[in-house]
Amino acid sequence: MDLEDEYKEAKEQVLSRLAALDATRKQERERRKEDAAEKNAPNESIDEFLYHFSVTCTKFSNQLEAVKNDASDRGVSENTGPIQEQLDLLTAEVLQMEKKVADGSYFLPTFDQKQCTATLSDLKQRIQTVRAELLPKRKFAFNKKVSRVKGSDLSASAAVDSPLEATPVSAGGTSATRAGGDAQVINGVADPQGSVPTSLLLPSSTSWIPSPQDALLIQEGQGYMGLRNQVLVVNPQQVAGRDFVLIDLQDCQVYLMGHLPALRMTGLSRTTVVAGPVTGSCFVVGATHCKISLASYQVRIHSSSETDFYLRSRSKPIIEHSSKLRFAPLLLECDSGAVGVEAPCGHDGEVKSLLTQHRLGEETRMFEQVEDFGWIKSSHSPNWSILAVEGRHQPVTIPWSDSCEGAK
Repeated sequence: MDLEDEYKEAKEQVLSRLAALDATRKQERERRKEDAAEKNAPNESIDEFLYHFSVTCTKFSNQLEAVKNDASDRGVSENTGPIQEQLDLLTAEVLQMEKKVADGSYFLPTFDQKQCTATLSDLKQRIQTVRAELLPKRKFAFNKKVSRVKGSDLSASAAVDSPLEATPVSAGGTSATRAGGDAQVINGVADPQGSVPTSLLLPSSTSWIPSPQDALLIQEGQGYMGLRNQVLVVNPQQVAGRDFVLIDLQDCQVYLMGHLPALRMTGLSRTTVVAGPVTGSCFVVGATHCKISLASYQVRIHSSSETDFYLRSRSKPIIEHSSKLRFAPLLLECDSGAVGVEAPCGHDGEVKSLLTQHRLGEETRMFEQVEDFGWIKSSHSPNWSILAVEGRHQPVTIPWSDSCEGAK
């Protein structure tokens, strides 16, 4: 073997080893990608889970409409087998999604879990309605056994399915309990027809009732409900690190500065709110013509319209079933005197310290990254926009008083 042959053989061996090393690197890279994908799976991230849930429910709704339209085009037919199969498959997929929601209960906020459950219950009801319309009824036959359901069992089942969050009820009915105990609706619970869950429908004129949990908070002084034309001031010492609720307020001003694990605002109209820091989730439901200045880790906005939000958030704000919302940054007066929150002499540093202490001291610009779960197209959602600088309000002055006891 001459020198040239030895060189070729050595070269081939080197190239073979390099190819083997390259293949090993690629396998390791793919393995790391799979591990990262599992860590970032939708069932471990609240935002990803809710986005996946919204897209999936939209797909279910479109499939159901396709079944109805296809049956309508074909007309009445004795061969209902394909329709039966499609509806059975759709039902199975909805039940599978229900299982995913149940499995995600350990990390999903209670509000989101109940909204998901209500949406899936509505989908199942729509499937049953389509099944009754398109599939022929069974011929009458006597049964050997007739199962009977007790009225108490039926009531218990209905209680489990009903949402616990504050629910809008027609204003024409008798008013419900405002605080303490379980709120009741005297003239029946509204049950509108349609594809949107009852908990998301907002009549033009509504009154709101609290969930038992929120009613207890109001009774203990950790919330306000049913007030009109009031100025409500709560100092940090009065918040005491507990959840707070604002329900059914009109033409009010609310100054709620202090550490809050969670804040729920439901049914606000023409109301100004300044609140934070919220180190959990802030839920806004049914707000109209409001101005809300907020520092919070998470912000979820549902069924609201024509409201301005001045936000400092550590995650992307989420909106759903909302329109004409405008967003701007929350800046303190001590931050170059920009638009935001201004405290009177002696308290400005306290506001800044509160936000810094709870990791909300710096601007995150998350107000520019709003996610609309009802808008899945790649283009910008028409339901929200950035509030122009010239349209933003002047710095809000918090009327703090060391002797303030709450409402003024």
